[in-house]
Amino acid sequence: MTRQFAWTLLLAVAGLLGSLPARSATEQPWLMWCQRRTTQQQAAIAALAPAGITLYFGDTSRNQVHAWLVRQIPAGTDAATRGERVLPVLPSPGYRDAILAAMRYYNAGPIGWQKTLTRTVDARLLGRDTVPTSVYAVVGAGRSQSALIAALQARAADSGLVQLAARVQRELAGFHGVNLLPAPHLEVRLSFADGSRVDALVDAATARWALDPLSARDAVGNAVPYVDNDGKIRGLGGQFIFAQDGAGDAARQAFLQRLARLRVPVDEVGEARAKSGAGDWRCLWRQRDRFKYSCFRRTGA
Repeated sequence: MTRQFAWTLLLAVAGLLGSLPARSATEQPWLMWCQRRTTQQQAAIAALAPAGITLYFGDTSRNQVHAWLVRQIPAGTDAATRGERVLPVLPSPGYRDAILAAMRYYNAGPIGWQKTLTRTVDARLLGRDTVPTSVYAVVGAGRSQSALIAALQARAADSGLVQLAARVQRELAGFHGVNLLPAPHLEVRLSFADGSRVDALVDAATARWALDPLSARDAVGNAVPYVDNDGKIRGLGGQFIFAQDGAGDAARQAFLQRLARLRVPVDEVGEARAKSGAGDWRCLWRQRDRFKYSCFRRTGA
């Protein structure tokens, strides 16, 4: 395998993160994560890199940071005078601190770049006796949603990890990531008493939780319709199927109540009624299958 081909394969991995910024190599350091690579192994990898960059290695198992300067060797320079192509250098303090912070995040439980916490929405979480029992009471309900986010933000047990996740997301944007797949990501899955759920994500810019309404699911796994900030209905298209039991019936009633609030007509297949609904959405059901609804935007809407 030639050096150029080996480095091309490595960049193909980086390409999954998106195209590299159009700027000179010296403006932005390169970063590669590893575990227990020796100095010789790091030097061999750095030797495959483009000339003119500084390649940083973050060893997540040893919590160490190493940096290598990749020098440009002029063509025709004889071996006796050209020196080494890669040289170990002291990591820049700012970049070193950013990589160390990222490794603290990686090694915080649960170990890994992708972390999902689980929390139950109850009186202990919210700090009050009145607690929403369903995701329908939160998604698309401004005051209740804001109260839930505020309660999450106030949890001292999670605040350090939230701040660290936001910092890592911001600071790693200053590197060309070679093999950071996928990028750091922190979310909390909130479960309600009726079995429904929704995820909240960390906003890197504000270091605060932000609810992800598209992740909301009722007790039987259906999406939860809501009106987005742009005034459009989200989470509605497709089929909504409800189990024929207590949980399924409760979820079905919550679904129909939400459609009524959104002014989305619900018709039996074959009905000739013409109704105007929000955003021209419509949901249909059949008499022989009253626990299944098909929702769609009408033609021309």
